Amino acid sequence: MEEFADVFPEKLPDGLPPDRGDAMKIETDPTADPPFRPVIRLSIAELDELRKQLDQLLAAGFIKPSTSPYGAPVLFVRKKDGTLRMCVDYRGLNKITRKNRHPLPRIDELLDRFRGARYYSKLDLLSGYHQQRIFEPHTHKTAFRCRYGHFEFNVVPFGLTNAPASFSNMMLRVLDPVLDKWVVVYLDDLLIYSKTKKEHLQHLRSVLALLRKNGLYAKLSKCSFMQDETEFLGHTITKDGIKTSAGLSKAISDWPTPKSTKDVQQFLGLAQFYQQYVSGFAGIALPLSSLLANNTPFKWTDEQQSAFLQLKRAICSAPVLRIFDPDLSPLSKQMHPVSPSVQCCCRLTGKGIPIPSHSLPGKMQSAERNYPVHEQELLAVIHALRTWRYYLDGTKFSVHTDHATLRHFPTQPKLTRRQARWMELLQEYDFDFKYKRGVDNIVPDALSRRPDYREPDPVELYNLSVSLSPDVRDQLVQDYNDDPRLGPIYKDCLDGKVANGYSFQNNLLYFTRRGATTLAIPRHSPIRLTLLHDAHDSATAGHFGFQKTYDNLRRFVYWPHIAKDTQQYVATCEKCQRNKDSQDRPVWCSRCGVPVHIHRSRDIFSVAFIILFSFSFFFYKEGSKIHFAPGCLFPLRFLPVHFC
Repeated sequence: MEEFADVFPEKLPDGLPPDRGDAMKIETDPTADPPFRPVIRLSIAELDELRKQLDQLLAAGFIKPSTSPYGAPVLFVRKKDGTLRMCVDYRGLNKITRKNRHPLPRIDELLDRFRGARYYSKLDLLSGYHQQRIFEPHTHKTAFRCRYGHFEFNVVPFGLTNAPASFSNMMLRVLDPVLDKWVVVYLDDLLIYSKTKKEHLQHLRSVLALLRKNGLYAKLSKCSFMQDETEFLGHTITKDGIKTSAGLSKAISDWPTPKSTKDVQQFLGLAQFYQQYVSGFAGIALPLSSLLANNTPFKWTDEQQSAFLQLKRAICSAPVLRIFDPDLSPLSKQMHPVSPSVQCCCRLTGKGIPIPSHSLPGKMQSAERNYPVHEQELLAVIHALRTWRYYLDGTKFSVHTDHATLRHFPTQPKLTRRQARWMELLQEYDFDFKYKRGVDNIVPDALSRRPDYREPDPVELYNLSVSLSPDVRDQLVQDYNDDPRLGPIYKDCLDGKVANGYSFQNNLLYFTRRGATTLAIPRHSPIRLTLLHDAHDSATAGHFGFQKTYDNLRRFVYWPHIAKDTQQYVATCEKCQRNKDSQDRPVWCSRCGVPVHIHRSRDIFSVAFIILFSFSFFFYKEGSKIHFAPGCLFPLRFLPVHFC
């Protein structure tokens, strides 16, 4: 560091930064009036700090007195260490400024550059924006007003809309000779990475030499050197991969329960920063994101609370992700779709050991859920290829699937239009399908079969909502206490004495029989009728018969004589009696022996009997056209009915 001590000064040197040909321009709408706003009143402490900082900026040559028609107000914000930072409210100027579309680097692309690195050094520039000039003809647009006068900046101030783009462009030009070789930069943060100590010293020296050459300075107190683990852009970079930042993870862990839609937006905004670490992030967060839909009232239930806690736990216990390395061979991509989800997992193999690299869970669109199963499996492949194109393009890899028929898809002679489009995409990659049984295809198969991705049957869905409803839970607790049979058992469970064959969870009593655990319902609880109605009468139940209704019901709940109650409920269902065909045996005429089928209750049959003795079949047939007879009496032809 002694060799480059001049790159780490205590404060920026006085005077303007060197002219590097990259001075920031502020292009504004020529038809817009120059914005100005009244001076904001400040406290005595803020006025003292304002005077102090103005003197420092004037002495350094960073600002100068102005007579510009522009004028933005000054305000202060408090830093983490308690000191005050002077800010200029440039919202009026930003509104009429033509935006600089220079892109900022993608964080995920920067992280991919660290594969194989073991040593890291981080540099943070000293007041980075102040190390770039403002284009001289445009300095008057940066004018600000305060208690002590009217001033304008000669260097880039904080708060301008194009400042990040302009500064990023300058840093790319300065570091271009070594960029992405052993250094990456994001605004004023530089990270140097190397595989060995010797290489790292050489790389560090080359970067510091470029900073010195271009008159850029770093803040020593914020720099770190020769580290095997470092924080960068919200991630912790290690020799084994990347993981979540301890600081951000703690902030998520300590996040209070949201009280409004705005709180949910803020939490999800922070949590989504780490979604690549959480398998099935979208599915876990679905109860929370559903609150953000238009015209949706904020209602925080047990479902949202469970998703909120699960998401925090998943982020705080996130694994270390291996940085993608194409040199590790072979590369395999495991996938498995189960409507409405598409699950993919990218794994690397190093020294024969599978290494998780990326997981890609997602949800199918409504139309995609109607695809045949083999097309849903293929959809997972297409989804992964489109998302991981930058990893898979030009790389030999294998697709592991538990759907054996996909192995023959490349040679399938007849294709639908959709399959033909997919085939065109598949031919751009070098891969092969490998069959892997579902029991061995653990990771993607487990991801796709999460309970919240499965479409439950009506009874399960209803019982899930019942178990989470506070009103129903309170009703059950009251019914437990009033029930002569379950009351003593429930009281023992409250005292910690769980009876044999029962379990106690969330203040509810569960009955266990033959390895199955079901919610215990008191014999005379009014909840029984609600359960019977949903299991038989609801729009999704289908008015099944006794056996199907009973089988669906007993999977989730139990009460004494549940079979008898179910049979009685189904037998007395008015809609079933009115609309279903009778399953009873036909009624026989006791005198003539003719069977009469009654298809539905309240059906009316009128029979006109013809007294015949020995007429021809032709007469019988013609007679049936004149006199009505029910079809069940003459299924194939007109039959003679003898007088009884």
